[in-house]
This record gives sequence, C-alpha cells and structure tokens, in this order.
Amino acid sequence: MALPVYFGVLHRVERERDVADETKKPSGADESPSGTRRGSAAKGSAAEVAPDKENASGDASTRRPAAKASPTPQAPSRRSSAPTSDPEVKGSGDDAAPAATPRVADAAPAVGAGGDAPVGLLSAMWRYKGMCVVIVVVCVLASTAIGFLLTPEPSATATIALKTPSQDNVLAPGSTGDASLARYTAQRARFVTSDAVLGNVGAVLGVDDLNELRDQLEVEPSTDSNIVTITASGTTSDDAVRLATEVTRAYGEETEKQVNDLTDAALRSIDESAGQVRATITGSNAAVNEAAASTLGQLQQKAATIRTSSAVLGDGVEFVVNPDESSVSSQQLPIREAALGLILGLVIAGTVAYLRADSDAAKQRRA
Repeated sequence: MALPVYFGVLHRVERERDVADETKKPSGADESPSGTRRGSAAKGSAAEVAPDKENASGDASTRRPAAKASPTPQAPSRRSSAPTSDPEVKGSGDDAAPAATPRVADAAPAVGAGGDAPVGLLSAMWRYKGMCVVIVVVCVLASTAIGFLLTPEPSATATIALKTPSQDNVLAPGSTGDASLARYTAQRARFVTSDAVLGNVGAVLGVDDLNELRDQLEVEPSTDSNIVTITASGTTSDDAVRLATEVTRAYGEETEKQVNDLTDAALRSIDESAGQVRATITGSNAAVNEAAASTLGQLQQKAATIRTSSAVLGDGVEFVVNPDESSVSSQQLPIREAALGLILGLVIAGTVAYLRADSDAAKQRRA
C-alpha cells in the first residue's frame, strides 16, 4: 500500500517541476516572434505608404487605384507566415486582422498534449527489465552471503553431571549446601577450558593451538544443580560431535589426575606432620607422649578419610550425555535473508526504473 502512494507523490513532484519549466519558456519566447511580427507589420505599413507618395503628383482619380495596386498581396503572405500578430500593430479595412498575444494558459495544453498520462510502475520496470533483473539479483546474492556469514557453524552439545563432593574432598574442601555446590559447579566448568583439558583434546585431534579449541567451546554451568553443558562448534557436524565427545573424555581423565595429585599432596603433608609429632615423643614425659599419640591417631584418620573421599570422587563425573549427529544444529540456508534481499531489490529496482521512465517522459514533453 505504501509503494503506490510513494510513486504517486514522486510523479506529482516531477509533473509540477515540468509545468514550472514550461511556464517559464513562453514568457521569454514571445519577445522574438512579437518583434518579428512588429517588424513585418511595420514593413507592410511602409510599403503601403510609399506608393501613395509616388502617386501624389498624379491625378486624384488615379490615386485610389494606385493605392489598391500597391503590393498588398505580400502582406497576407507575411501574416500567414506568423500564427499571431501583435495587437498594437493595427491595420485598416480588410488588410488588418485582429491578433492575440500567446499566453501561458494557451501553452499549457500543448505541453500536456504530448503525453500527460502518469508513468506506470510495472510498465517502467518492464521497460527497464534488464536493469531491474540485475539489481534484484545483486541484492539477493548480497543478502544471502550476509546470511551465510551471520549463520553460526554446526554445533553439538554434551552434558556432564558432576558427582556431589563430600566435605573432605580434595577439589573443593568444605563444600556443603547449595551455595557451595553452585561454586563447585562453576569451578569445574572453568576447568573444562583449562590448558590441561584442551591439551589432552588437542593431542588427540591434532590441534596445537589451544586458543582455537577454546574459541570453539562454550561451557555453561548450572546455577542450581551439578550440571555442566558443553557446546562445541565445527566446520561440519562430525567435527562438532567429535570435539564435544573428546572434551568430556578429556575432562574425566584430567579430573582424575588432578584428584590423584591433590590426594598425594595431602597425604604427604599428613605424613610430614606425623613425623614432626613422632619427634616430640620421649620416654620420660608421659603427658607429652599421650598427646602425641592422640595427634598421630587424628592424622591417620584424616589420611584415611582423604583416601576414601578421593577414591569415591574418582574422575568427578556422575554421568555424561554425549551428542550424536541427529542432535547437531546444522547450518541452514538463509532463506529469510534471501527473501529480504528480494524485497529490497524490487523496491530499489522499481524506484530507479520509475525515475528513469519519468525523466524520459519529461524530456519528450519538453521536446
């Protein structure tokens, strides 16, 4: 509905401009024809007066025929050559005819007579159909290319459910309650994109640039549960699925290594503490020996708890949901972008074709 109104207003503006140009042209054009007609009339009057002077010496009876014998037949030829004559130049009798000065109102119908019909949008587009086809094709191709660039690559999503850590775990000691669980989940989500995990993945996939792998991953920890969502992207669906699967595998392996390393470090610290306590035991002070024995018992109990907690925690994974090719969000054709490009191309092509057709019509009216 807006396009017809737009082109109607555009046509009206062009017509008003053409009429303004045409109204200016006759005002300046009247001077030369008018002057020519005045000169022709003046010459006719001089021609009529000259024979009268020559015949003034003759007989009075022959004076009137001489005046009639004057070269009056040339006057009609001069009048016939000019469509109108200046009203100021007056003749006498049948030799003078009333004349009218050309007016702007008389010139206006002549302008419209050459073709005052409005330019049609469809006819203009058909007239310049080659140009319109080129414009529409370029717009569709450009919008489609932009759509491909903006469309994300194929992606696969994997889910890792973490084991709920005990209070004596080595990954997050003292974790209890929902708030601690949310912090633990966020910590393990950051570990997914660590150099240890990505180095393991890169060694399997043959990728040395860890930043490239990190850019292809998006890790989202849950705020109210122990779920970590991993979204991997790739050039193809197979690449995305393989990357997500390798990340979950590498996370379990590297987490187990981390648990073992932290457990060994904690046990070494307990052994060192136990050695220091044993050094305080003497045979003469029973109270000191009794306190040292109690401390050694607590250290041994703590070491046993850590070993048990680490063994239960293992790789820290409760279960894993790996993606398959059917669940991959593949890259689709940008149909919406192509349709928008088609509409934009039609609007541009119609506007350009209408302007060209209206300009050509205006030139023909001026000619």
